[in-house]
Amino acid sequence: MEAIKPAARLSPWKRVKQTPAFQRGKLLVKRLIGRELWLRPEVQYPQRRYGEWTICPELLEQRVVVYSMGIGDNIDFELAVMDEWGAEVHAFDPTPQRRG
Repeated sequence: MEAIKPAARLSPWKRVKQTPAFQRGKLLVKRLIGRELWLRPEVQYPQRRYGEWTICPELLEQRVVVYSMGIGDNIDFELAVMDEWGAEVHAFDPTPQRRG
């Protein structure tokens, strides 16, 4: 039978390094010296759906300009944005039309 070994004890420094406060401080220092990216936390905004499109009205500025590419034959979203926010809409559809 094997003898049961006592659990290894961590040194005081290793215990400190495992604390959340130490990890947050380490991350801050890495960011300050350029070794880690500054990422914004995920922010949730209320969203509204217009057909297939989802927008966040709170992020729209006073003067809204929309460039819509590939509108096809459905301009409901563009009309809704124009009506709701008075947006200036530029719509393009490069799809070639079939002749004949």
